[in-house]
Amino acid sequence: MKDTFFLIILLFNTSPLLSTQLAAQHSGGGLEEYVQAETFRAKRQYTTAISLYDKAISKDPSNYKYFVQQGKCYYLLKRIDNAIDCLEKATQLKPNHVESYIALSKLYGYKGNIKKIITYLERASQFEENAQRRLCYRLHILKLLYSQEEIVGFPIHLQDARSIAPQNSHVWYFSAWYHNQEKEYAQAIIDAEVGLKLLNDSKDAPRFYFQLGYALHQIGEYQKAKEALAKANVGSFKEKVFKMMPNYQYRLAQAYYTIFEYKISKEYVQQTLKQDPQFTQANELGGQLAVGEINHTAVIERLKVAVGHAKDYDTKARSYSELALLQFQNENYTEAIHSSDSCLNIQPLRYDVRFLRAISLFHAGNTDEAITEMRQLSHLSNIPPTLQAQFTFATGVMYRKIGKNDFAIQYFKNVKHGDFRYAAQEEMKKLDAI
Repeated sequence: MKDTFFLIILLFNTSPLLSTQLAAQHSGGGLEEYVQAETFRAKRQYTTAISLYDKAISKDPSNYKYFVQQGKCYYLLKRIDNAIDCLEKATQLKPNHVESYIALSKLYGYKGNIKKIITYLERASQFEENAQRRLCYRLHILKLLYSQEEIVGFPIHLQDARSIAPQNSHVWYFSAWYHNQEKEYAQAIIDAEVGLKLLNDSKDAPRFYFQLGYALHQIGEYQKAKEALAKANVGSFKEKVFKMMPNYQYRLAQAYYTIFEYKISKEYVQQTLKQDPQFTQANELGGQLAVGEINHTAVIERLKVAVGHAKDYDTKARSYSELALLQFQNENYTEAIHSSDSCLNIQPLRYDVRFLRAISLFHAGNTDEAITEMRQLSHLSNIPPTLQAQFTFATGVMYRKIGKNDFAIQYFKNVKHGDFRYAAQEEMKKLDAI
């Protein structure tokens, strides 16, 4: 982008003599006022210069250069909107005035209007005769679209950039990224590999390896993906790489298992084992999920008998809590609530049982009571941070399930600890909240 900024500097620093010569090329009036305005602009008396440009424009409103020079003064006075008005008028009068388009892209950059930046860089590209400068504009557009994760219009700029510089590694990187966004993974792999061969600076390699690893991961080439992503595991890519590793999938599985979302937990376990069949913890969790699917009726009946014969309250409480979990897994939610209540009558500070009771209430259809209880748990101040994260995350999931996404997002944003923070991020991503 050095060439771009050179043009901006050139536009705003054209000498009064050259500006006068350019203006004199037009046969209209206002030249005398224009010369005076240029003199005051050179003396940095911009307000006076602006008034004189107005007089010149009134005599010859078709002279685009009057508007360009007046725009400079507004820019130097930090009156950005006025500068934009002048330069946009100049481009209406001279549609192929590249320098004005570049300046407009710069001015809209001050306003943070990326859409306008792209619009004016694109127009500059259409009229720019210097191939390297046109490449510079196209690459900057691609960079802006990439930063916004916007693929609309991307192929046009990509095609032009490649036609100018087919050996430019940046072009191949953007191409790999674009094809990954379009789920054209085979092409993304080709582009990333070509880009790596064209690299002059190895420091730039991680981003190519990330696009390569991402594409390989998406087509199920997990070992090759792991090897590529290992070379991308630096800087801003570290978190992205982490989220494609089997350990991340396992953490999500564990988070959902802890809040009794067994179906979702099982899906993440399967994804973990697809990437790494030997992942010990995931295999163990898969075993626990399988046990939960077994019909526990016989065990439940034996536990009921055991509770009746228990001689001390602690034993009774422990039996009731075990009974509540088995009844929940058997989808006997009303009985699970009753057993939870029996346990809490003996040990009212059993937060794990209060949590199970709230989940059972929700599954039984008592959503309001369940959410009220879960909210109370999530706002407890005397519990470990990870436990609070569990309660907060579960509250968000409940809100999401009943369609109250705004409340769900609010709770997900407050999940700060343990594996639950990753699960909360995934939930927000599904709700387009991040």
